[in-house]
Amino acid sequence: VNIRGEADSSPGKAIKKSQNVLIAMLEELVSRKDASEKKRILEDEYGMTMTAELERRIQIMCNWSESIEERSIRRERLNAIERMIKINITKEQILSMGYTEAEYKKAYPDMKIVVDQIRIAENIYDNPNVKMNISCDTSKLGGGYAQIKLDNNKYQIYYYVKGFKDAYVTTERIKAGDSLAGKVKKVSVEVTNLKSEIIDNAESLASSKAVPAGKVITADIVQEKPALKKGEAVKIIVSNGILHIETHGVVEENAMPGKQVLVRNLTSQKIISGSYIGNSIVKADF
Repeated sequence: VNIRGEADSSPGKAIKKSQNVLIAMLEELVSRKDASEKKRILEDEYGMTMTAELERRIQIMCNWSESIEERSIRRERLNAIERMIKINITKEQILSMGYTEAEYKKAYPDMKIVVDQIRIAENIYDNPNVKMNISCDTSKLGGGYAQIKLDNNKYQIYYYVKGFKDAYVTTERIKAGDSLAGKVKKVSVEVTNLKSEIIDNAESLASSKAVPAGKVITADIVQEKPALKKGEAVKIIVSNGILHIETHGVVEENAMPGKQVLVRNLTSQKIISGSYIGNSIVKADF
């Protein structure tokens, strides 16, 4: 199930309303509209009666969606800085594009820089009476070139800069959806060729995919911790505006807010699909 947001629309074009009523409602709840507009839409377009409890839940969903959007924007800005650093764009150029000093330091913090290789042309002679200094630009990771001048001749020298940062690394194999708490440790790792942002709060998150031991924890392999873990009890609701049924069940997989989840009906023992709406409640697809 794909819950879309404004970012999924083309410039100048609105997202077409989903034909699935539940998905359409969820997309309204996670949209950028303010809480009062969302309440109006739920009342006018979906026939929902606003109660104090429903208003409270809508406000929670609004706060949740705003928090996710803000974190996503911050993370993407840091990712953009890291990508620019890796393609040799200087700090001065990055700051001139509207990024802040604080953002740059967060994307590039406490980094140990090592000039790992220096290759000099074979025809450069070694004179013990001549002191040679080579200046390497360590504001950029990866390979670079410098020039030196000897006896009116210019020589190009290749060097390779490595970056090392403290980061969380898995201490054991972790399954998709499992919490990272107690399963990671912080060590110094090379980040020169990492493709994704290093995560600082790894212990508060869960793995979004199976990862082996020794894996650096980056943004592309983590997700928020599930609201419910597999096997936890839930109330299953089936409602279409006319019919309303409630029964007890257990989740067959980890449940995330607003996402689809498989649940087992404890009365019939059948496994059905529904949306986890919070407070240990799953609204079954109908």
